[in-house]
Amino acid sequence: MKKYLLCLLGIISIPVIFYAQEKDSISSKNIQEVVLQGKKKPIEQTEKGVILNVAGSDLEEKDNALTILSFAPNVSGTSVLGSSRVQIIVNGKEVKINESQQKTFLESIDAKSIKSIEINDRADASMDSKYDAQIVINMRKVEGIQASLKAGSDYRADKFGKNFDGTFIASTKKLRIYVSGNYWDAFSSAHGNSLMNIQDELLRTGTSTFTLKRQGYNAMLNLDYDFNDRSALSFLYNYTVDKDLNKKRDVLYHFQTATVSDSTASVHNRYENLDDTHTFSLQFTHQPDDTGSTLTLSTDYATEFFRVPFHSITNNANTPEQTTENSRQNSKLYYGIFTSSADYKKVFNENNQLDFGLKYSYSSNLNVLDYYENEIFEEDNSQRFNLFENIFAGYAKYQLKSGKFTYNAGIRNEYTDDKFRNRSGLYGSQKYNSFLPTLQVSMAINKDHSVYFHLEKRMRRPSFFSYDPTVFFQPPNEYSSGNENLRPVISYVAQSGYTYKQKYSLILQYRYSTDNIVSIPKIIENHNIFTQPENAGFLNQLLLNLSIPVKFAGFWTTYNKFNFVYRDFRLPATSDFYKGFYFTGESTQSFKLPGKISLDLSFSYSSPSRYQYSYDYGNLGSSANLYIPLWKEKARITIGIDDIFNTERSKSYSDISGVYSYDYMKFKSRTVSAGFTWYFKSGKEIDDSVRDTEVQEQLNRTGK
Repeated sequence: MKKYLLCLLGIISIPVIFYAQEKDSISSKNIQEVVLQGKKKPIEQTEKGVILNVAGSDLEEKDNALTILSFAPNVSGTSVLGSSRVQIIVNGKEVKINESQQKTFLESIDAKSIKSIEINDRADASMDSKYDAQIVINMRKVEGIQASLKAGSDYRADKFGKNFDGTFIASTKKLRIYVSGNYWDAFSSAHGNSLMNIQDELLRTGTSTFTLKRQGYNAMLNLDYDFNDRSALSFLYNYTVDKDLNKKRDVLYHFQTATVSDSTASVHNRYENLDDTHTFSLQFTHQPDDTGSTLTLSTDYATEFFRVPFHSITNNANTPEQTTENSRQNSKLYYGIFTSSADYKKVFNENNQLDFGLKYSYSSNLNVLDYYENEIFEEDNSQRFNLFENIFAGYAKYQLKSGKFTYNAGIRNEYTDDKFRNRSGLYGSQKYNSFLPTLQVSMAINKDHSVYFHLEKRMRRPSFFSYDPTVFFQPPNEYSSGNENLRPVISYVAQSGYTYKQKYSLILQYRYSTDNIVSIPKIIENHNIFTQPENAGFLNQLLLNLSIPVKFAGFWTTYNKFNFVYRDFRLPATSDFYKGFYFTGESTQSFKLPGKISLDLSFSYSSPSRYQYSYDYGNLGSSANLYIPLWKEKARITIGIDDIFNTERSKSYSDISGVYSYDYMKFKSRTVSAGFTWYFKSGKEIDDSVRDTEVQEQLNRTGK
């Protein structure tokens, strides 16, 4: 790019110099137009993490936001540096969805509608403590209309699924509109086996089959209105639904004990998971001066309705007696959260910036469980559990740039007031105050080398389900409940990083956690198992992340990222100590083929790993995606294969407190898909995909 720039400036300067020296010997000509084109770097390092420049780079040829995130060096799936506590922000506003809904939401955003995606893997004082990282999606701006429609189908588990997507972007002089929506359904099946050994007194083995239909849909509306050059109002509404329909799990158990003759039990579970979320966000921004200072006032409201109808029939074949148990659980969760915040960024000059803000959050949670035994309502096993949570938060952070160094320091305070009650007469509360400091020092050694060192303290509150004392029964012999006495998990994080040429990066992170929430099984009467979460243990984690993109030729680029992780977990009460090392690697080979066709081949591997006292076996993943543009890129065909070698599985074991358990499920996971997308555009783009290139920056410096 620099060679091109110098050459271009040289060519432009030749006639200027020649005219200055020989102006009487030539006639001048008017230059009607100069067209400058440039490609952005698809991946750039920032002081908070990574930015993916989608518009103006090869990333805009991908399928959707989730596909684009696979190219980020610090992202795996929707996790950032191994953490699933990720906040999703669209055009400055939070989309309040849970972790299980993030995939559906991100797949609904077409790649060509995205300007950039920022992945912030370091928390500063402005970030809520319930998050470790952020995915910030900035949408494109257009003059006129830009729209797309997509229809596709996939084949998995011997059945065909389908998907439909649509995007609409439009703008007037002051108003910008973004609308997107998608619908999909797919099928899944698996088979497996399990084993449980209880103090060498009972051995339970089982073989199982599992099928379900997955369905999801999403709709999002974003409106931005500019009152003038300094003030703007923005509104976002998002509706996300995830459903597990017709879930069937049939298990044949075999029991062996030292005192009782062998017996068997067949368990037939029929259940569903229905989860839908509404998010409303209203935001006002004002720039009081010309230095970049900004006042932001926000209010958000979100509701979630989660339902789990569950029906289980257990046939016990105990010689000479045979019995049948018929149970049904109707569980419903109602969740509502309201937040209001005010943030102010004061920019003193290009080297000094102060941010501070206040936030209030109120949430109301209700869990309803109706339990039936042989169609008879069992009040003792049923529950109504309410949790009301008030959170008051404030923060301040300061940034100073001095020479090659940038200093960031901040402090956040969160006061939590939880109150809960149930139908059985339990009334309780949890109140705690948390100070969460952050500190970061960055150094730009030169244009090719930069380093940083970051410190932070984080907090993770117990989930609503973790508090709920309702006892759930999982046939044939497992019970579980929450614990109203849980405390939050406290983590201390030290992270450092090095970047070379804005391409290659190395991240080293150490995390120490106290009051970890664990569920240790306990043996109760008749060889039954009861688990309940509790605060216990100390967790150490050391993570090394490497990103190594390599461009072999003009048509072939490979993106590689690796994680090396060491963990150890201590339970002082039981003198148990668990440690392990594991590795994950992802490599995507991107090819540019004739006719502007592109091909991505992706491979991933995760080695066996241990988290707390659970041990997970390794996994191998693979996929291929072919993008074929048609009719001067007015349409596109997408062909994909996911899990090429059909290797997806879930395999794990744990051994604690005299209970050894092993579970294995092999999924029928190879998926073949095809889709057709049609693009419509009226007007012109006003996105910064060209203006932000190095060519335009050079012209800006020359005053042109």
